[in-house]
Amino acid sequence: FNLFRNERYRQFSQELRLVSARFGGFDYVAGLYFEDQTLDTTSTAIVGPDLGIYPEEVKGIIFGKVDAQSWAAYAQGTYRFSDAWSLSGGLRYSNDQKDVTHSTIGDPFELLLPTYPERKLSRSDSETSPSVSINWTPTANLLGYLSYSHGFKAGGFNVFSITPTDDARYDPEKVDSYELGLKSTLLDGAARLNVALFSLDYKDLQVNQLVLVGGVPRFQTSNAATAESKGAEVEFQWQATEGLLLSASYGYTDANFKSFKNANSAGDDYSGNVLPYAAKNSIHAAATYAAPIGGSLTLQGRVEGNWRDHVYFDPSNDPIATQDGYTTVDARLELSAQAGWSVALWGRNLTDETYALSRT
Repeated sequence: FNLFRNERYRQFSQELRLVSARFGGFDYVAGLYFEDQTLDTTSTAIVGPDLGIYPEEVKGIIFGKVDAQSWAAYAQGTYRFSDAWSLSGGLRYSNDQKDVTHSTIGDPFELLLPTYPERKLSRSDSETSPSVSINWTPTANLLGYLSYSHGFKAGGFNVFSITPTDDARYDPEKVDSYELGLKSTLLDGAARLNVALFSLDYKDLQVNQLVLVGGVPRFQTSNAATAESKGAEVEFQWQATEGLLLSASYGYTDANFKSFKNANSAGDDYSGNVLPYAAKNSIHAAATYAAPIGGSLTLQGRVEGNWRDHVYFDPSNDPIATQDGYTTVDARLELSAQAGWSVALWGRNLTDETYALSRT
């Protein structure tokens, strides 16, 4: 049994922005955004006789074309009540239009895949997304903030799951984001420390699952009812000497489905499961050293390490579809000149750590 997929993708985007000069304690940015995308794709399934379903090799092909247009208008402004306090507010209106052309050529027995005539489907999603932030700057080296924003991701079609009786649609995803943070400059500007607490509340979270469609396994996007991701991030950077820069960061994330009943065709309940690819803990550390070596040349070396905690790859939290925590080490040595050229030798995953990007 083999599956092959071919895709051709084209994209164009354009953004126009108007940015104010700062005057009278108020400044703003406003803009328009447009994006046009076209995806031509085919999915071919081939079943050989060894499976015992057919006496000879058979093939079924799905044809899909997706035309998508997105445009948005937005504005954001900041008003300063005093040297220490300011308020930022923004609004964005988004509209997404998707048109799908779908057809299939079934296998001769029409058991693997029936032949479907060409169908054209359309959907349109729009959303108004606000944001607001209160900012506190008691000194030039300290910023505290509390922010809220509403996010939106358009819905769409599972092109390879469309049938004459099922449009295989999924709904838009929406999220409300809250963040409390502190950004600071220390040691006369030689160090920076940033701390943030965050909470994300998702509605109709879009998740990708491997499901059987007409007996054929396919990845399909569906909507979880609600989900939550909350945690903390800490970043530290220190210019220890003129040439040595040290940095480190730590992230903690607690991400779960709050409600996800009837999550698959078997009616399983994934409520309380961990979100896919959500590592509870992550650590990054790096050291960069740069020194002039004569004339206009500079030699710079950098070593960095990343550790990522255990993750699930599937909403079911199947113990097979997981990856245990692992560490990678990268390094880079670069020779650069003021004239603008540089030559670098770099290596990624120098400890040859083996880890999965996905498992199903």
